[in-house]
Amino acid sequence: DALDQAAGGCIGGTLAADMATDAKAKGSVAMVAKLEQMMQDGMYYEAQQMYQNAALRLTSHGQTAQARRLLRDGTAAMVDTGKVENAMALAKQYIEISADSPADDAAGAVDEVVRICERFPEGAESHRLAVLHAAIKWTAAAGGGRQGDARLHLAAARCHRTLGEHGAAAKHYPRGFAPVEYSGYLVERCRQAFPEEQDLFVCRAVLQYLALGNTAHAHAVLMAFGQQFEPEGLQPTPLLNFTRLVICAVERENYVLYATLLSEYSVALNRDPSFRQYANHIGELWFGIPAPKAGGGLGSLLG
Repeated sequence: DALDQAAGGCIGGTLAADMATDAKAKGSVAMVAKLEQMMQDGMYYEAQQMYQNAALRLTSHGQTAQARRLLRDGTAAMVDTGKVENAMALAKQYIEISADSPADDAAGAVDEVVRICERFPEGAESHRLAVLHAAIKWTAAAGGGRQGDARLHLAAARCHRTLGEHGAAAKHYPRGFAPVEYSGYLVERCRQAFPEEQDLFVCRAVLQYLALGNTAHAHAVLMAFGQQFEPEGLQPTPLLNFTRLVICAVERENYVLYATLLSEYSVALNRDPSFRQYANHIGELWFGIPAPKAGGGLGSLLG
């Protein structure tokens, strides 16, 4: 009897769990069907609210992965119907839930954000950027690199480039881990500038990478930049000489050489006020020389 009671209790428990699972499945199917009908009826704001509320309920029960999938699908549905404002709201909630999710649970969320943003149509770049900037802020706070995840920065750089927002694009590219693409962008900008300004573009890029602690990409952007000007090549200038030599000084951790370069090429460096600011941050990062408090931090240059 005791064995039969135990078996019955076990069967009853399994049956109850199965029934609960079936109920949840039926509820999910019904909810999806209702959302699809609302979208077909043009009830976009109401559908957005339902997506968001359902995601909050799932999150409250620890089902963050399901909540993100729901918001991802909702964002795609909104984009496909041209409702980019609603899509942006759902995408931002996706990021908020990812920020509050365990690291293992949120794995792949950055790639998903990039894919979400790629769905936004031409003309919706401002909405795409709003999502990307929110995601960059999340990954920076979560420890995905001091400045945020490189994949997001690259997507933001490309978006700003499309909009012709060159200052913003040049701030995101150095953190996007794509020095060859950045070089191509700089060459494109050089073609629109005066010949005597060409060296300014590549020197600034090299200093950006060095200030971020990335000598490999400083080398790569300089090499790619020069190659794209072949066969005529870059005309030698004092600033180009400094640009090549400063990489060597940093790689060798030779502060005497670094300080000498700053002194010897002071006239060339004075052509752009930002060069001294970058040089100060490079000195602090690589040689432990405190940067002057005046002039703003690296965030003011690359923020």
